[in-house]
Amino acid sequence: MEEKKVSPKIEETPIEETPVAAPSSPTLPERRVEEMPAKKSSKFKFFIIGLILLILLFFIGGFAYYFKSMNKIQENSTPESVKEEVIPTPQKPQPKDSGIEMGENTVSFTRVDGDVYLRFGEDVYKPGEDAVELVEKFATESATWYGLVDAPEDIDEKVFNDVLSIKVFPDGNNFLFVTRFTVDDNWVLTAYSYDAYKDSNKVNELFSFESGGKEDFPVPIVSEISGDGKYATFSMFSCWNCGGHIPETLVINLESGDFERIGKTSEFKWKEGGAYDYKEYKETDCELEGPGICPADPDVPLKTGKI
Repeated sequence: MEEKKVSPKIEETPIEETPVAAPSSPTLPERRVEEMPAKKSSKFKFFIIGLILLILLFFIGGFAYYFKSMNKIQENSTPESVKEEVIPTPQKPQPKDSGIEMGENTVSFTRVDGDVYLRFGEDVYKPGEDAVELVEKFATESATWYGLVDAPEDIDEKVFNDVLSIKVFPDGNNFLFVTRFTVDDNWVLTAYSYDAYKDSNKVNELFSFESGGKEDFPVPIVSEISGDGKYATFSMFSCWNCGGHIPETLVINLESGDFERIGKTSEFKWKEGGAYDYKEYKETDCELEGPGICPADPDVPLKTGKI
């Protein structure tokens, strides 16, 4: 018997078909979105400001260099004889009132609304046109008083003891004053200055005369203070409230204390540095029916002096 050749059976492994995924929805090609650059306005603003500041600094530096160069040229071209040393002006101290210890017979002063008032005893005085004016009503207890000078111990309290004259300096702080005290039946007439800028010893005695002394015109009344406050004139009377008469003129240097009588004057004017112009008083010829003074002669030449 013929043998049948049997071919071996090959088992085929089925190939699984991978399902093809359905295509997704069609999309537009992806675009690359570029970010917009930041706004340039702020950077531009800072740039402009910086540029302006740079230009200003350039011009300022240029002007400074120019003026410095010009000053240097002027200094080099100025002769040594023309150059002046600049000396700083010393600052004047501020005024401050103070005074001596006050007693029963002390002349004192106060200020009210910038005005100066003096007091002796119960009487209060203020500057007047010629001498002083007596203040009838004054709130003495509410004011702050500063002692100036003490009256002599041996005054006669029954007669004249008072303040005769007050004159305030142009600066409104310092002042001159004259006191009258009766001692041994004579008037003791003394002129003083008060300096508010001094720390101590603010009161300075200028001069003193007695009514019974050798001077025919012993009664001083402050007449005029120079604009710089360094000089003054006093009208010197033979008596006070005793009838009309022409006083003599006394000029004084308030810093040195030097004074001089220049006689009777019809005109007087302070100049600078203690210099002054004046006319001597000379009466014209006139007929008086009673007591009086003839007018001054206007044709008297002008004279000059210095104290």
